[in-house]
Amino acid sequence: MSARADLDVDLLRRYLQSPDPDRYTIRDAVQHLDGLTGAVPEEAAEPVWTGIGRRIARDGG
Repeated sequence: MSARADLDVDLLRRYLQSPDPDRYTIRDAVQHLDGLTGAVPEEAAEPVWTGIGRRIARDGG
C-alpha cells in the first residue's frame, strides 16, 4: 500500500485481518484507518470514513 508506506505492515495486516493487505485495501478502509490512528488525510476535505474513525477513537470504541 504505497499511500500509507509509513504504516507498520503488521498493524495494517491486523486491521484488515489479511496476510496480503494490498489485495484488499480500498480507499474507505484507508480513510477509516486515518481516523482511527489520527493521521492527516491526503484529501483536502476530511473524508467521511476518516471522521467516523476519529469519533470511534475519541469515544473509545
